[in-house]
Amino acid sequence: MTLSAAVGNVELMKDILKDKTDCINDVDEQNQTALMKCAAHGYTDCLQLLLNENADVHKVNAKGSNALMFAGKFGQSETLKMLLNHGAKISHMNKLGFSVLMICTNGNSERHNECIHVLIERFENDLPCQQCDKKGRTPLMMCASLGNLQGVRMLLQECPSVINFR
Repeated sequence: MTLSAAVGNVELMKDILKDKTDCINDVDEQNQTALMKCAAHGYTDCLQLLLNENADVHKVNAKGSNALMFAGKFGQSETLKMLLNHGAKISHMNKLGFSVLMICTNGNSERHNECIHVLIERFENDLPCQQCDKKGRTPLMMCASLGNLQGVRMLLQECPSVINFR
């Protein structure tokens, strides 16, 4: 299942699920699920199939990252939205102490900024803007350290609590 998901082969995934529905949350040698693969690559049709078959949006890999984090890491705003619509939680933190917002701010591309925008738009005042990773870095600090001026502006404009330091 994970191999067909990694290449975005929705027809093969459908065939597999006809014969073996219990494999939907299986992991590969990297401890990643098909949902994580689809989220990372932006395969929305494959992701929708998995979500319709009740794939676990909360399942994590060995590093504690879930499918939502894979979408954020690779700047996949559409898969990010789909996972949020199916109950993925923005409050989850991986073993490095990163939330999905932190993962999105740890990229410096238009795609990552679109993911930041999706999170800001969706969660407004409930976005964990002041959350720190295990090294004490906030999402604003991550954007600034990468020179992501657009990300910094979005966080400052749309997330006023970001400037209230502890």
